[in-house]
Amino acid sequence: MSTAMTIDDTVTVTLATDDDHGDPTSDTLSASTSDNGSVMTWASDGDVWTGTPVAEGESVLTVSDPAAPDVAPFVADVTVGPGATSSITGTVTVNTGANATPPAAG
Repeated sequence: MSTAMTIDDTVTVTLATDDDHGDPTSDTLSASTSDNGSVMTWASDGDVWTGTPVAEGESVLTVSDPAAPDVAPFVADVTVGPGATSSITGTVTVNTGANATPPAAG
């Protein structure tokens, strides 16, 4: 699953494990990230992961079930972009003599 967000946002990933009949299981999930916290810090509270961006870039959260190693992991690919414009900056340059009348040819 891929998603994009700004650095001003947070993301929540909520997961559940089910058996082959759709009944919930109480397996403890394990997670890893691609960026080691350089783009997104992830905090887990059971089956809920919250991501808070710390820089622009990409963070991939991979969640697996150690009790069911044959089950494909859940992968959340999050791209963090810049936040909303908050200021305008600029420079002023004076071009000394640029508008002076050139001397008459003589």
